[in-house]
Amino acid sequence: MGLLDGIEKLINEHGSAAILRERIALANDKYSALESENVVLCSENEALKLDNAKLQEQRRTLENKLNTFVLKTHDKILSKEQINILLLLKKEGVDENEVIKMLGRGTEATRFDLVELAEAGLIERTNLSLLWFCGLTQDGRRHLKENGLLM
Repeated sequence: MGLLDGIEKLINEHGSAAILRERIALANDKYSALESENVVLCSENEALKLDNAKLQEQRRTLENKLNTFVLKTHDKILSKEQINILLLLKKEGVDENEVIKMLGRGTEATRFDLVELAEAGLIERTNLSLLWFCGLTQDGRRHLKENGLLM
């Protein structure tokens, strides 16, 4: 039986080598496929990065246009009282209480309009030791000029 054992061992080793060779070839094929897929994905990634950069720039441009549009739209829908406030502040800044007295309206309504104008960037409100001091900003002056209210 020693002779047959040697032949059987030789047959098994030869068969294992063929199987191993097939597995190595399969692994090489998978590796090649993964390499080519990696190249494709890298190029897609670069293209997407470029698209992303373009879209971010486009978004910034559109946000700027929107902000400009909102300011212009806001300018057009100012109430009569808000325009009167801008006119009161056109020469110099005034204490908030003086604005309330000059307009002759309710305190809360006038303060609401002052806050709205400040949020729109048309006036500036500064707290100076318990007094709110109000003055026109450049945008407030621009609004008055565009509407023919400031010479």
